[in-house]
Amino acid sequence: MAPKIKVLAFGAALRCGAYGAESHHSLAGKAIDYMIVVTGGLGSITGSILAGVGITVVLEWLRFVENPITIGDWSMDGIPGMRMVVFSLVLILVILFRREGIMGMREITWDGVARFMKRGKA
Repeated sequence: MAPKIKVLAFGAALRCGAYGAESHHSLAGKAIDYMIVVTGGLGSITGSILAGVGITVVLEWLRFVENPITIGDWSMDGIPGMRMVVFSLVLILVILFRREGIMGMREITWDGVARFMKRGKA
């Protein structure tokens, strides 16, 4: 199996675990799978994991944009759908400035972690 297909399948499985299998059958669910793989790097499973966690955290953090905001006597209604607009702008910036994704073709390995830990000592 080609590495890109393996990474896409892993990203889809990660998303299913994070959001639930029932919502995976929608078009938006498949779009998020592709966003995870492209943002993480087309040849990196590690990048897909990091992107999956990051995208999930950012999507949940941006929920405040859709909720009403009240500061003292002043209040502003929430804007439905604004979370996805902000998130889309963030993804466009990632694609413009980091075309290869977070990890590109690199992976985090146990040997790399050991070398990183040894670098601080000596």
